[in-house]
Amino acid sequence: MNLLGQSASSFSQVLGTLGEVAAQFRATYHGLLAEVLSRQLPTVVCTIYYPSFDDTDLQRATSAGLTFFNDVILLEATQSRVPVLDLRSIFTQSHHYANPIEPSESGGAKLADAIGKLVVEHDFSQPTCQIYF
Repeated sequence: MNLLGQSASSFSQVLGTLGEVAAQFRATYHGLLAEVLSRQLPTVVCTIYYPSFDDTDLQRATSAGLTFFNDVILLEATQSRVPVLDLRSIFTQSHHYANPIEPSESGGAKLADAIGKLVVEHDFSQPTCQIYF
């Protein structure tokens, strides 16, 4: 959200800034995931779900910005061979949100169902990256 208020002189500058932020996030996320996986416990990573803003321009901008972070999450999950719970595919309608950034009761129920499905279906004894939603 902090980046949305910054000005830029070119689209290249915008992409460069987002690339820098993504690189910093990747370095941190990679270390975090490595630490978690060193515990040798069943592990699932989640994408970052899109918000639900009424303002169309804000919705587009924040959703586009999140793709840089979600790309890192998916790449790290693929390389680490861990399952992914794709929250973007779970919170897909306005009634899944209590406010622009938090799940509602129906969104929470949909998330709980997806977690249950993943826990039952995924074979944690095999290092495989599968996407669940």
